[in-house]
Amino acid sequence: MENPDSVCRAGIVISMISKFCESVKYLKECMQFQALNGYASTTEPSYELLEQAGSIMNHIDSWHARLPRHWKAKLKDATPGGLPGERVSASKDSWTTCFVAIISATHLFFYLQFLEYCECVTPNLEALKALPDENSVYYPLYGIGSRIQDSVNIICLSVSYALGSMNVHGDFEPFHDTKHGIGYNLLWPMSLVANCQFSMTEQARLCRRALEYTWSTMGRVDNSS
Repeated sequence: MENPDSVCRAGIVISMISKFCESVKYLKECMQFQALNGYASTTEPSYELLEQAGSIMNHIDSWHARLPRHWKAKLKDATPGGLPGERVSASKDSWTTCFVAIISATHLFFYLQFLEYCECVTPNLEALKALPDENSVYYPLYGIGSRIQDSVNIICLSVSYALGSMNVHGDFEPFHDTKHGIGYNLLWPMSLVANCQFSMTEQARLCRRALEYTWSTMGRVDNSS
């Protein structure tokens, strides 16, 4: 890693996300207890949690803005613009790409948890997402769809840059010099995208096929699809 600042900042954001997700987990457990015991739900929006979510998003934006230019350039180079399977060799710096994918997967997981939380406590979720109000505690909801798609895009580009891509026949074609450790490190990001309801069909297919390939190199069968 050539930019320790980006690594340290990523750790700070992950710590914030971990704390937020633990709070959401506790809330869901309370709601489940109320439902199982016939109690009326007393769940009210937590302004502290909503403020936490907004702060986390600001930190995520700051992290992305301060990424080294050559990191961003690598992902842009991997943008599917040429023929499928055009790149035949894996990146020489695939580990940095894996790092960005794992951090983006953490961001994606946070966005999904945040949405799940809002669905639990907010009756008019779609209306709030469509009508942004900078003075509302629900303002972090605005643009959540774009944030999710950005994270999914980065993960898919990382797979295409470091592991392999779909060929003209619709099959996953790994790079001839792909290291098995790369696929192992991308397991969680690819699994998130493969099972995310917001992933586009081709994105989910890419990650599903890449998962199948990775599991096969480890002598296991992927049962997630």
